[in-house]
Amino acid sequence: MEIEYWCEFALLAEEKSYSKTAEMMNLSQSALSKHIMSLEKELGVRLFDRSSRKVELSEAGQRFLPYAVAIQKLLHDIKALAANIISDAGVDISIASIPVMAQYGIIDRIAAFEKKHSKVSVRVSECESINILQRLADGEYDLAFVRGMDDDRFDYIPVASDRLAVVLPADHPLSKEPRLSLSRLSKEEFCFLDRETGIYNLCLQLCAESGFAPKIKYIGRRPENLLKMVTSGRGIALLMQRHTEYLSGEDTVAIPLDPPVEFPVCVARMKNRELSVWAKTFLEELSE
Repeated sequence: MEIEYWCEFALLAEEKSYSKTAEMMNLSQSALSKHIMSLEKELGVRLFDRSSRKVELSEAGQRFLPYAVAIQKLLHDIKALAANIISDAGVDISIASIPVMAQYGIIDRIAAFEKKHSKVSVRVSECESINILQRLADGEYDLAFVRGMDDDRFDYIPVASDRLAVVLPADHPLSKEPRLSLSRLSKEEFCFLDRETGIYNLCLQLCAESGFAPKIKYIGRRPENLLKMVTSGRGIALLMQRHTEYLSGEDTVAIPLDPPVEFPVCVARMKNRELSVWAKTFLEELSE
């Protein structure tokens, strides 16, 4: 019997959404559904009421849920203990970060902390946005630098801000506009960052709200490749403005969206989780 399936069951019972639970667990919806059915087969009961369109616990599911929550907590504690053992072996703070660290001064902040506290060892791992908070929740890291602050499992300290921009070739007819609505770009071909970056679905949603489905010419993971596509005339892109300005040259322009789509860049910590002395010190100095 897979322990992770119990965690998925507990989270699904809480979120009441296969799509949201699958995203939080970094699974496909079909894989999540198979895991729940496998757990039901082993138990010999139905955990969810299949007669309802909503995700509702069956009577048996309600009785099993407290055990699933207990298993979920135990697994979290085991992972947290493993992280602490690693910390005791020489890592005082473990930090995950979105890939764009330099653009938001994250590297400078960490370097300044290590310089001030020369005996402290800080381990930093780059993670894609879609995975980072779940890995923080699982106890793999003490803290995480993230974009946005809409997951209420965490506390946040804002450290920077950014906004979504349209990236155009410098010679594009709209390149001199101070702001651009997406509706004016409905006939353009787009270059998108892929689903792992967390921006893909947002861009699709914004286009839909502007009344069109974007014609996507290219999907990639690295912003520098999207910028190269733009400069070579292969399409336009939707990227974070500060990130674009950090990477691009005179052959592209980044124009803010109208209405603006803004994001805070924050350091996140899991609520009600005790931090090491040095992790607390890092947060305190970051707040100052």
